[in-house]
Amino acid sequence: MEVDANANAAAEAAAAAAAEDARKQQEAANLSEVMEAIRNNPMAFHGGANLLNYRTSGGLSLNELSQSTQDQMNTFLGGGEYAQLLGTAQDADPNTQLQRVRQEQQARDKAAQDDAAARAEREAASATALAAQQAAPTLQASTARPTKTPD
Repeated sequence: MEVDANANAAAEAAAAAAAEDARKQQEAANLSEVMEAIRNNPMAFHGGANLLNYRTSGGLSLNELSQSTQDQMNTFLGGGEYAQLLGTAQDADPNTQLQRVRQEQQARDKAAQDDAAARAEREAASATALAAQQAAPTLQASTARPTKTPD
C-alpha cells in the first residue's frame, strides 16, 4: 500500500512537472509570437484600439497573456529597439507623413500670424508716437515773443 502511495505521488509530481513544462513552452511560444508581430508591424502596437484588438494565433488578447509575457512585451515597447522600429515605420507611412506636413504647415501659419500681429503692434505704436510728437507744441513756438517791426 505504501508502494502504491509513493507511485501515485511520483506520478502526480511527474504530471505536475510535465504540465509546468507545457505551460512554460506555451508562454515562450506566445511571447515569441507577440514579439514577432510587434517587429513586423510596430505601428499596430503604438497604442489605442489596435492593442485591444490584437489576438494571438491561439485567440488570446494581450491582457490574457501571462504577466511575465506582458512584462517582457512592455519592456520591449518602452525600449530603444521598438522606438527605432516605430520611427522607421512612421517615416514610411503616408498618413504619418501627411500628418507631419499638416503640423509643419500649422506651425508656419501660426508663426506668420504671430509675426503679423507683432508688426501691426509695432506699427500702431509708431503711429501713436508720431501723432503724439506732431501734436505737441514745439518749445520754440511756445516761447517766442512777437517782434516789432520798425516803422
